[in-house]
Amino acid sequence: RHTQQLLGGPLLSRCRATPADTHATLAREVLQRLFPSLSEQRLSRFIDEIPTAQLSTTLNELTLEKHTLHSQLLDWKQSPTHHPKGSAQERLELARRKRLASLLEQCWGDRFAEYTDDWGRTQRGARLDLNAMPLPESLPTLSVNFEHVTFLNLSQSSVGQTHCSLLKHFPALRSLELSYNNLTGLPVEVGAMRLLRNLNLSNNRIVLFPEDVKRLRNLRRAQVLVLSHNPLGLSPD
Repeated sequence: RHTQQLLGGPLLSRCRATPADTHATLAREVLQRLFPSLSEQRLSRFIDEIPTAQLSTTLNELTLEKHTLHSQLLDWKQSPTHHPKGSAQERLELARRKRLASLLEQCWGDRFAEYTDDWGRTQRGARLDLNAMPLPESLPTLSVNFEHVTFLNLSQSSVGQTHCSLLKHFPALRSLELSYNNLTGLPVEVGAMRLLRNLNLSNNRIVLFPEDVKRLRNLRRAQVLVLSHNPLGLSPD
């Protein structure tokens, strides 16, 4: 029911009973509603890369996922803060929630994106840049992941240990920027990022323990690791 409401009608169920050309047309309409910013070229690429027999199922799953993300973010934005009602602190926290929710929803729809990295190379995948945007004190509880995002910049974003749970929703990162924050330890979520190549943790207050060193050494694809201006205690070498 949620799927039909979001699409404005039972488009997907009709796909199965229509000829191939109409099926593709309806699929294109659904994708345009799901990803309004998707270019024609990227939209065609999306359809071409999904086997025809799986197209309806995939679109239904994406529709449900978009609805779920929107609902979870809406609940979070409307949930009470720890500040007095009507206070300046409450308004600031709610404004930060609203901005992050908007960026996450926008990022979810940024499929088949490309970006230019710091070395001038074109990289496939979406880029989420939250540099110098302080995170809210609390973060949403999400069941949706962002496997298409390969670059995440959280530098100068007031990231503390309590914010690290956000990282688990970005399992396919190649580059992660966490410099100039309030981290006191290595985020355990980093250990699950098997595709990570570049990790910048400089200018925090990170102290490494033996298990942290092991996690860093297990990042087999890592090419750049920046830990300068941290107490550390142990060396990852």
